[in-house]
Amino acid sequence: MNKKFISKTAFMFFLLVMVCFGHAQNNQVYDRSIKKASSLRILTLNVWSGLDYEGTFRMGEYEKKGERDKRFQLLVKEIKKIDPDVIFLQEANPVQSYSARLARALQFDKIYQVTLGGIKLGPLGIPSNLKEGNAILARSELQLKTHDVWKLSGSFGLFGDIFTCHFDEVNKIAKPKFEFLPILMWDTDIGFGYGIKLFYLNPLKLNESFDLVIFNSTKGEQWYRLVFSWPDFEHRQGKIYPISLDLTLDYDKYLKNNYFGIGNESAFEDREVYTREPLEITMTASRGFNPTLVGQFGLRYKTVNNYNFEENSRLKSTPPDLNVSRATVSSIYANLRFDTRDSYINPSTGLVLQGETEYAFNTSFANVNYQRIAAWFHYYKILLYPKTILALRLYLQNLFGDDIPIQFLLPIGGGSTLRGSPQDRYLGKTSAIFNGELRFPLIWRFGGVVGFDAGKVWDSLADFDLKRWATNPTIGLRFYMTNFLVRLDIGLGKDSTGLYFNFGHVF
Repeated sequence: MNKKFISKTAFMFFLLVMVCFGHAQNNQVYDRSIKKASSLRILTLNVWSGLDYEGTFRMGEYEKKGERDKRFQLLVKEIKKIDPDVIFLQEANPVQSYSARLARALQFDKIYQVTLGGIKLGPLGIPSNLKEGNAILARSELQLKTHDVWKLSGSFGLFGDIFTCHFDEVNKIAKPKFEFLPILMWDTDIGFGYGIKLFYLNPLKLNESFDLVIFNSTKGEQWYRLVFSWPDFEHRQGKIYPISLDLTLDYDKYLKNNYFGIGNESAFEDREVYTREPLEITMTASRGFNPTLVGQFGLRYKTVNNYNFEENSRLKSTPPDLNVSRATVSSIYANLRFDTRDSYINPSTGLVLQGETEYAFNTSFANVNYQRIAAWFHYYKILLYPKTILALRLYLQNLFGDDIPIQFLLPIGGGSTLRGSPQDRYLGKTSAIFNGELRFPLIWRFGGVVGFDAGKVWDSLADFDLKRWATNPTIGLRFYMTNFLVRLDIGLGKDSTGLYFNFGHVF
């Protein structure tokens, strides 16, 4: 839910006309109170719920319990310094227990009203951590009493401790967002391409997103990709959340895929082409432990069929035999990410440190096994105005296992790693990639990029060195839409120049 909407449309609905200092049972006590006081000190506070108002089953939280408790103790301390007679509270959540706790700490009386809770029967319902409201606290000698509660705006709803039911807030603020982009482009590796990209945010009112790409090209690429995310990546960035789910289906057929050989010594002149047809399905569950620490666990199924080899193809005589047939993995993976980026789509500041491990095992659905470890480092910083961003990435991976077919060796080359070098230019069991970019605005929604890519592969992690890395300068153009960006890059390689069209930053 959106607090701007709540404040602007008075979704809290209620004027707490609940203070009545009328006839006291003991007029003498009341009279003495008034005589002693020359004024009535009133304090109004927005005590902040700590929620991001995003989600259906549970709202995202910005703080852990310990941080909320520390903030509460500081609040009590400052209120005692001010020494008010009456306190008005907004955004107390959960309002009953929060107002009672504060009243005990100050030795005040309290009255309160639930104003925002979703669908609840007692403490049970959705969103599970939302039962927000307003409250009034007053010194006991003022004899605080409830007078009346009025709802000033909004459609029908019921609000109370026992039962709460309202729908209009969610429907009004959770408006679906739909974006589409026709695709007409040319790419070094795939030729002339055409298709469409669709992005649909929140059609089910769960802050979820559907991301669809349908694409074909004259060199035979067929790319169909669907990503379902709940909540959407951008909506959960920098949030505490109990769980998120991502499902990806990716089919990407290359009619003319490249093979140069294995290792850094492979020669560009030895290039041969074949058809590569991969299908990948992944399901990932994530948890935001705090705004900067995220854990993920996932399942992956990937099958890659290689065929249509040249008559004198070296791959036919390169072991293992799976190089020239279908290779399939079923794997589980887990990672832990420290992430301070200010945005998932277009970060301008922040740091990412991530480690991942994957285990692929033989099953009736798979014929390849290996273990993979990987580590990422991303860094983003605003250097100057107009907003020019320095973006850096270092990515290291290693495979453990024997007889791993080329379908699952680690590739370098192409639009997401070493721009300017052809797709899969270098293959190995260990790979490292470095990318550096300066991202700057141009005009309207357009931005520019100048960058530098470097990469290398090895047969094992023990062989890692810093000698003779492949290096390519790059320039690029970006078109920024609301929920995604379009990327066009030119990479200048040693043996070729690459033109790449895709979506999202390289990193």
